[in-house]
Amino acid sequence: MREYGLDSSIANDLLHPTPKPKVVASGDKLYTVVHIPVLKHSHSGTSSEQEIDFVIGRKVLITVRYDTIDALYKYAKESEVKEMLEREEGGNHTFVEIMTGIYTCLFDELLFIEDRLNGIEKKIFQGKEKEMVLHISKVGRDLLNFRRVIEPHGQMFAELKLLGTEVLGKKFNTEMDELIEEWQRLVKSANDHANFLSELRETNNSLLSTKQNEVMKTLTVLASMTIPASIIASIFNMAVDLPLVDRADAFYIIIASMIGLSLCMFAFFKIKKWL
Repeated sequence: MREYGLDSSIANDLLHPTPKPKVVASGDKLYTVVHIPVLKHSHSGTSSEQEIDFVIGRKVLITVRYDTIDALYKYAKESEVKEMLEREEGGNHTFVEIMTGIYTCLFDELLFIEDRLNGIEKKIFQGKEKEMVLHISKVGRDLLNFRRVIEPHGQMFAELKLLGTEVLGKKFNTEMDELIEEWQRLVKSANDHANFLSELRETNNSLLSTKQNEVMKTLTVLASMTIPASIIASIFNMAVDLPLVDRADAFYIIIASMIGLSLCMFAFFKIKKWL
């Protein structure tokens, strides 16, 4: 607060995670809260998203995070290399560069999802529809969380662009346009993956339903084949005088009749292609 002249409300916000995105202009600085999705891993191991708080000025950028964020670590290492090589700055605002690096990592996260989707597609057509139901649900949950976290970035960037033009100048406006285009590409890619997942789910459900219908049809046909035998057995169970009962070979005749009728039923079902 003392060194950079931060408002006390912003300083208090930096002490704890903030549940929702936020953009605030305070004097010659902007304060924003950015949430990013994590699919492959989170160093905390307890959340599907991470938070970075930014305080943005013309010549200062403060970041506050509550977990180890790989994209920031990578950017810090790249900055050290540039400093060692004594390269001149002259690039985009550091905030835009960091967010561009974060989006590069998020595209990698989507590649990870794409690999999972391709694996699911392969196993679906290998006859493992039942096992893929859970995997499809897990990928669907991850994609839902991913889209839920990145979709508010558009509104946040629009507010930053509007406020940043006044605080940081027109160049920041142009840089934010480029960042918004990158966000739109990310959202489109996530939506494409969601559409692919939806098609896989429909295909998997159709194959499962077809396989279950085939099982039910087979069971029904097999049950129908036992009906003649059951009828014959019921008839000879009746307490009345029946033909054949006085013959020594009556049992074998009755059994042969049952088997013969069942075979006739089986042949009929095969001709009808119900089996």
